[in-house]
Amino acid sequence: RLAPRPASRKGDLHLFVTYYVSSWEAILPRALAPFGRVSAFDWRAHGFDDDAPDWPRRRDAMNEAMLAAFRAAQHRQPVDAVVGYLSGYNTAPATLAAMADAGAAIFNFCWDDKLAFPGPIVGGAVNPYVTRRMKQRENPNYVVEMPHPDLREALGETLGVVIFQEQVLQVAEIMGNFSAGEAEAFRRAMSRKRSEQIMESYREKFMAGARANHVHAAVATKMFENLKGFAEFGFPKSHSVAFGLLAYQTAWMKHYYPVEFYCALFNNQPMGFYPPHVLTNDSQRHGVQLVRPDINRSATTCSVERAAQHQGEHGAVRVGLGYVRHVGEAGAATIARERERAGDFLSLFDFVQRTGLARRATESLLRVGALDLFGLNRRELIWQLGLFGGMERATLRVPKQRQLQLQLSTQQDAVSLPDFTPYQRMAADYELLSLSPDSHPMTFLRPALGEGVVSSLHLRSLPATTPITIAGMVVCRQRPQTARGIVFLLLEDEFGMVNVVVNQQLDNEQAALVRTSMFLEVDGVLEKRAGEQRTIVAQRLREIVPAEALLAPAGKSWA
Repeated sequence: RLAPRPASRKGDLHLFVTYYVSSWEAILPRALAPFGRVSAFDWRAHGFDDDAPDWPRRRDAMNEAMLAAFRAAQHRQPVDAVVGYLSGYNTAPATLAAMADAGAAIFNFCWDDKLAFPGPIVGGAVNPYVTRRMKQRENPNYVVEMPHPDLREALGETLGVVIFQEQVLQVAEIMGNFSAGEAEAFRRAMSRKRSEQIMESYREKFMAGARANHVHAAVATKMFENLKGFAEFGFPKSHSVAFGLLAYQTAWMKHYYPVEFYCALFNNQPMGFYPPHVLTNDSQRHGVQLVRPDINRSATTCSVERAAQHQGEHGAVRVGLGYVRHVGEAGAATIARERERAGDFLSLFDFVQRTGLARRATESLLRVGALDLFGLNRRELIWQLGLFGGMERATLRVPKQRQLQLQLSTQQDAVSLPDFTPYQRMAADYELLSLSPDSHPMTFLRPALGEGVVSSLHLRSLPATTPITIAGMVVCRQRPQTARGIVFLLLEDEFGMVNVVVNQQLDNEQAALVRTSMFLEVDGVLEKRAGEQRTIVAQRLREIVPAEALLAPAGKSWA
């Protein structure tokens, strides 16, 4: 997103970084170093402490110090961007204006993520903020209209809407004539469980203060309702700073070290919002190939392999042996130890005899292709496995002395069998790995859906309000308490993700499909939204039942 000067390349940028959380000193400058030169300004080193009683009197001096540091950096090399903690509480608008006039882009990452929390949602902050943010990006001269002129200093940084708990105090003091102590009591009331009755007791005082400040009753009423929304989990600005930093670090890792990033995600499952099969397809869309397990190449956990060996633009992640169901960490460790002790496995017989894994574990490895290197297809390998009975050991360890079976020829017992179909291979992957390295179920289901069913790839070229039919695998279901009965579905097809909004009436009519279906076909209307991620407002749902058995992972459900 950085817009460098015409003569600047990414590695030649000059960034002026501001921060006031001491731990950032070792994080932000280092994280931004790949962009070029970094000049840092530490608020704490210059006496910044917003908890100090005399902070309001010292803010102007701090802004002068920051502007002086900026101008000194500008003198050494023109500054392309100012990045960091730039709230209206600590950074005067005149300071930001002076930096912008000098040609620097301003990047403040302290509040956007807070919009996803219930407080701003119930308080009616999301849509106004997003709309104004888009207008501001389209028109740098756009002036945000404040609920009341007196609130510009308190709400200017968040475009006229209340997002942080700190702003509740400021609005209560400015518009409602609350004292500092009364405003703090008001904030605490919002954080208490079932605080509706307590909150209402403050309404009369707030409205009286607003009348004394000549604020129109409708404006004051709307503002108080916005503040009440924070009873549904409002958060302080520090929360947003922490999330903003984490989001930046994550994006930086994904951009500069994508293979290691995805490998770490796979090795720390279960975690997060997205299941492993969603990460698989996302990694492939970002140039990272996922490679199926191999008994002679896989480690116990997922591992990184370089780009030269695979088709992935950045490299590949090799699925670990412990990822395979029925093998687990103990079985994977046994395979790795035996391979380290005596070298690569040379045949199925060699593998079975040396590891002593249970037949079920070995069959799972065969079905996901971990022994494809031996030249036989997977059905033939499973047949051959049946000829080596009695080699399993009760415990996964290698005894000091044991009788080995003779490696007699089994050629006379071999039969030629047709291999599993691509669909059966994909189904085995989902059953035993919870993902498929090279196939998506919708690839096999789409031919039966007909030409009228579009994919997520087509949505980008379709205008808003277009009636469409789309299909996909249900990744997750959400029913937030703040959404008034609406259910949000996330569908995935072979090309990407699609958001689907199910209203309360449709949810009541087709509750079983919403809550239990693995694959859905959705009739709906394409909603107008900013960005690439498109949303479908559902009008009708139909279940898609695969013609053959498929044990796909159940979508995560918060509905």
